[in-house]
Amino acid sequence: MRSALLFFFLLGTNSFLLAQPSALGNTWYFGHQAGISFNGGAVRALTDGQTASPGACAAVSSPAGQLLFYTDGATVWNRTHQIMPGATNLGGVGRRPRTALIVPHPNRSWLYFVFSVSEGPQSDVQYALVDMTLHGNLGGTEYANKVLSTAVTEKITIVPHCNKSNYWLILHESGNSTFRVHLINDNGLVTTPRRYSVGSAYQSEQHQGNLKPSADGRKLAAAVSGPAASGVPGFVEVFDFNDKTGAIFNPVKRGSPDFGGACGVEFSPDGTLLYLSSRLQPTLHQLETATLSSRATFLLPTTDVGSLQAGPDGKVYVALPGEAYLGVINAPNQSGPGCGWVARGLSLNGKRAGAGLPFAFAQVPILPPGLSIARQDGRTCNEFRLTCQLTNLDPNHLIYEWYRNGRPVAGANQATYQPVRAGTYQLKVRETECLDRVLISNEVVVPILELDPTTRATACGTFQLAAHATAPVTWRGAGITPALAQQDSFLLAGPTGRQTYRVRTTSLIDPGCFLEKEVTVTFDVPAPFQLDSAHRTACGDRLAVLLTPTADWDELRWTAPDGSTGPGTTLTATRSGTYPITARSRRTGCESRVDLTVTLNPNPIIQLPGKEIRICFNQTPDLVLRAGLVSGETYEWMKEGTPVGSAPTLTVGAYGVYGLRVQSAQGCQTRDSIRVVSVCPPPKFILSLPDAFTPNGDGINDTFLVRGQSVGRFELCIVNRWGEVVYRHEGPALPEQGLASWDGTFGGSRVVPGTYAYQLKAYSPSFAEGQSFTRRGVVRVVW
Repeated sequence: MRSALLFFFLLGTNSFLLAQPSALGNTWYFGHQAGISFNGGAVRALTDGQTASPGACAAVSSPAGQLLFYTDGATVWNRTHQIMPGATNLGGVGRRPRTALIVPHPNRSWLYFVFSVSEGPQSDVQYALVDMTLHGNLGGTEYANKVLSTAVTEKITIVPHCNKSNYWLILHESGNSTFRVHLINDNGLVTTPRRYSVGSAYQSEQHQGNLKPSADGRKLAAAVSGPAASGVPGFVEVFDFNDKTGAIFNPVKRGSPDFGGACGVEFSPDGTLLYLSSRLQPTLHQLETATLSSRATFLLPTTDVGSLQAGPDGKVYVALPGEAYLGVINAPNQSGPGCGWVARGLSLNGKRAGAGLPFAFAQVPILPPGLSIARQDGRTCNEFRLTCQLTNLDPNHLIYEWYRNGRPVAGANQATYQPVRAGTYQLKVRETECLDRVLISNEVVVPILELDPTTRATACGTFQLAAHATAPVTWRGAGITPALAQQDSFLLAGPTGRQTYRVRTTSLIDPGCFLEKEVTVTFDVPAPFQLDSAHRTACGDRLAVLLTPTADWDELRWTAPDGSTGPGTTLTATRSGTYPITARSRRTGCESRVDLTVTLNPNPIIQLPGKEIRICFNQTPDLVLRAGLVSGETYEWMKEGTPVGSAPTLTVGAYGVYGLRVQSAQGCQTRDSIRVVSVCPPPKFILSLPDAFTPNGDGINDTFLVRGQSVGRFELCIVNRWGEVVYRHEGPALPEQGLASWDGTFGGSRVVPGTYAYQLKAYSPSFAEGQSFTRRGVVRVVW
């Protein structure tokens, strides 16, 4: 069973106080001015109480056991037995053992919630808040009579949250099977409940009886009296409870004629047994919690019986209404008569008990969690197993993580681990159920025999030999002296050529267990590192040089003229100068240096006047293109692939693209180009047509010739007197021949002399886009 906090429940039957381990539940008042104190280790009767309650009652003391206040659900009395200001008419009715509950605020030790349940078919739950700093630390109410729930039964209880700080307040609705579960956390009471419909339906008046949790908070038990008038027997119902989420589930029910008038119910401290009191036939039943099967039945010496409450002394007390004593179960964890039932077990010194008892809930000690690991040696020298040992931790809610030398071991997340490497091991365990706490175990050394010899060149011809063993070693080989032979790591120089070394390590706990391995070292000094070309020349402002490592020289590093350095096989030179290259052999530890000279020649700088020049050669006959202030050996001007000049300047008179290539004395070239475009205005539009012509072949005025200037395209149509088209032209102008001409024929024959009509439409670049010029007229043909 997991560890739990000590909780004190100070209530009548289902009414109790929950608190941290202390003496908060060591003083109770109940019944008719009766009281009990557990201070001093012995139970003694108190006779100074003010209660006159046949049922409900609750009390709370300070952590040191001093009484703070007590209540019957309707009135609160302070430690001087005076009525606390503002603490009357709190809503509870003390006739039944169910109507009072005191719960300390989880985060404010001076505040206490007081819950009261009213009586009737539709009971409600009210609550008040007591502030112990008021009225000279005698206490007073901060507020009262706040309604939490309506239409509930008398079944009300408190269960500690698994985080050992907060609480669950549990109510049951009237007329159905629904539980209401409220959380009381560091901020106070959460008034919106979680609802769980499970088990039987309870009626407020017919199904009376208590609701109690087990000491570990994992179980709930409800005593149900049953309708007495109908003769239906009472029953008991047990539920599982999740103290992390507040969920109620998995009901188990048992009814019996012997359970008629079931009232009080209580778990044994270890949770294995359940005790139930029956009022119709005053009896006390001992049941097995898991199956609800009967273990024993005890008759009571009175005609009535009330609540059962587990006290802080581990005993269970039985309320006998109207009697001057209490029944006591002295060993409630024992089955059968061994439980030590005593009917008149505790005298009340003349005061009388009621049906309720504000005793402490059975205390379960808070046991500190523990974690340790142990090493188990196997049959061979390298076989070990690490196991964890848990104390007061639930293995079903743990996360394991093994560490070696302070670092987590990949994949090692079980409760046991079989190490494969030597080292110091620890286990970290995280409990995730509720507290989310982390524990770290002790350290355990695992002496696994390991040997992993390595060699490393530290200088040319000098090597470090290291065994990396977990036990003493012995080396053998050329150059190893007796002083070096027993060392795990040492430097060795002197041998030449290829040498093989053997190393052995022997277990300290088993001399017959050993490992032996070999390593090979080559002491030869390689030939100096060479470059394929020690001088590199390039045009521009940078040069990338590829450095090629070899089998002997496998690490390269270069230094620039400005002192900066860089590793790798690519050297990017950004200035002229000497670049020392250092080559190193990881195999031998030797170094070799060679200098690389880099010369960077600048490219010529061309300064043409932009990328485009706009000009009209009709207005400016000549244009001079200049390469700019550039020094070069050769110049080459090109126009449409044809060389047009070889000087720094070029005079042009035509439109087009002109390219320039300049080459320096070092052979470095630069290219550029410029476009020359026209911005001349279009010529003036002119159009002329003759009035007559003589197509007689004498060479004088033989055609109807249309002439013009700045004409892009035109259309000409000529018709005879009957409207027949005798000539048509559509297309671009032909300036050198005229725009168009008609030779006076139609269909291959000469037309008759006379007058012919024409229409001419012309388009010109000088017109706006889409505009045209139209002329209509006549021309006379004379033979």
